[in-house]
Amino acid sequence: MSLLQEGVYVVFEPFEQYPSYNAYVYNHTPWQVIFTIEIATQESGRLFKLDGQLKPGGRSKIGVMARDALNARAVVNYDVTQETSDRMRKRVRDTFKLKAKSFLSQMKWIAGFEVQSYAAFLMPAFDPDKDAGGESLTEYTKRTKEEQQEDSTHNSWLGDLVHFGEANPSERAHFDDSIDLHIEALRPDNFRNLKKEKILEIQLSECRDYLNNALRLKIERVFIIHGLGKGRLKGRVASMLDQMPEVKSHRNEYNSKFGYGATEVVFYY
Repeated sequence: MSLLQEGVYVVFEPFEQYPSYNAYVYNHTPWQVIFTIEIATQESGRLFKLDGQLKPGGRSKIGVMARDALNARAVVNYDVTQETSDRMRKRVRDTFKLKAKSFLSQMKWIAGFEVQSYAAFLMPAFDPDKDAGGESLTEYTKRTKEEQQEDSTHNSWLGDLVHFGEANPSERAHFDDSIDLHIEALRPDNFRNLKKEKILEIQLSECRDYLNNALRLKIERVFIIHGLGKGRLKGRVASMLDQMPEVKSHRNEYNSKFGYGATEVVFYY
């Protein structure tokens, strides 16, 4: 069993339906961790995004990444803050590039994970005695407010992150069991100015986010409304669902509400 240096990691655990990986943010520190993490590829854009908090030793699933993403120049964008018991904080924001060669050659046994996995190191554990850069809660709050007012173009991936947090009964009860991927529904104000490739990129990104949120809330069944058209969007949605091990079934059959313009998705739990 490999002994990891204390720190915060994104761990990629091979899924039983290889070649896919369950991606987790793993807090291997004695402190509480507040995080925002996005996994993306330079070719396809964002795959998953998640933010939340972890207690010492805790982990949270980000999503399932297909092995093909390694060949599409996958990266982990992260914003991680550790908070000590006396409310001192240390924060790191950066990007970690996933390289296929090192990814596959550095699989190791990690405590708490069932199979050999790859651990992407994000930041070391905060040491109050050595790290002079820690902030008080007041300093952290002040700086965060100032940063929110700054131009964020250099960290544009942070700009549209949705706050996930912990699911609650009210959130689950109000979750819509369908998403309309027609671009006029997703971008009603400016869809006429968008090119076809950009439209498809937006549709697939919204679909990924919706499915990840459904999984987090443990929704058993959803409908993806893609319309009829030439079938391009329907095909891309079907390919996405085929790569998700959590999907028990998906089918595009006649529905009294959506006709043939939607795909029904059922998840494993």
